Amino acid sequence: MHPVIDACLDLLRAHRFDPADIERIDVQISPAALTLCDRKEPANNREAKTSLQHWAAVCMRRGAAGLAEGEPECFADPAVTALRRRVEAGADPAIGDDGARVTVTLRGGWTHAITVEHCRGSVARPMSDGDLDEKFLGQASLAMSPGAARELLADCWRLEVLPDIGDFIRRHFPAG
Repeated sequence: MHPVIDACLDLLRAHRFDPADIERIDVQISPAALTLCDRKEPANNREAKTSLQHWAAVCMRRGAAGLAEGEPECFADPAVTALRRRVEAGADPAIGDDGARVTVTLRGGWTHAITVEHCRGSVARPMSDGDLDEKFLGQASLAMSPGAARELLADCWRLEVLPDIGDFIRRHFPAG
């Protein structure tokens, strides 16, 4: 799913089209990825979390692919469901397991396409420190205040030079 997510978000950012204008999303991925992730009609949000159709639709609709987009409210969103049904998936043996090709067809026949050879976070395309910071803060902020998340992140980047790991643990994870 990760290369599909990258491709959809990149397309949306590059072309800034209105998701309501999407008539069809064509996704080409490796045969193995298709076998694992081809779930056009997931029965619940748990199945949606491993549905390439869900992630393509939700990325195009919401412009995001965070934890919230895997929650039941997002799965049940009628706009996401309608768009998910317009995602067509196929296998292309020439595409690696961490790649995808996505083509969006808009009303009026306009198309936009992108190929992601290696998804962000793969060995061939590691995440930058900024990418890691953004992902950490997005997830940690669900469990703590944004300020506490930023403090924890700063200390995580300094772990190897902190004089006392016990102090780090007591400060960020006090016994409840």
